[in-house]
Amino acid sequence: MAAFRSARRGDRHLRWHDWLIAYGVAWLTFLVIGLLLVLPLVTYLFSGDEPGPVPPIIESVMDLTAFGAVILSITFFRAWMFLPSLPFLWLAMRLGLGGWISFVLLGLGYACLVVLVFEYMPFDITAAMALAGALVVRTLLGYERPEAFIPMPR
Repeated sequence: MAAFRSARRGDRHLRWHDWLIAYGVAWLTFLVIGLLLVLPLVTYLFSGDEPGPVPPIIESVMDLTAFGAVILSITFFRAWMFLPSLPFLWLAMRLGLGGWISFVLLGLGYACLVVLVFEYMPFDITAAMALAGALVVRTLLGYERPEAFIPMPR
């Protein structure tokens, strides 16, 4: 597996359902992470305990819940914002530039786009999610169709 290169015209090896599965799994990964971070506080709030001092464990969970809320909001925006990266990833595959680093750079470009469109999104969390999402897509596409990522010898 090359860092920058993939098979020339590697897009011909990938079908639309490969892209759909890879994008869907990347989106669902962050949805599950966000829900896992928000769920403990939500269950505490709806447990019916009397108001009073908050237990220390819940205070630490509240910090994670804020990150979970940001991840959930970014994930819901990604449902439609993730799609603009598809033509760029397809073009990279078509040109034979579908390596790991190419996907990482496209993920960073996607993070910059999200931060420009939604000014309240923190760049560090958005960049981490976009990088991880791009790598999840690259990993799943490589797992489903490894022949699309094997560069020809020169």
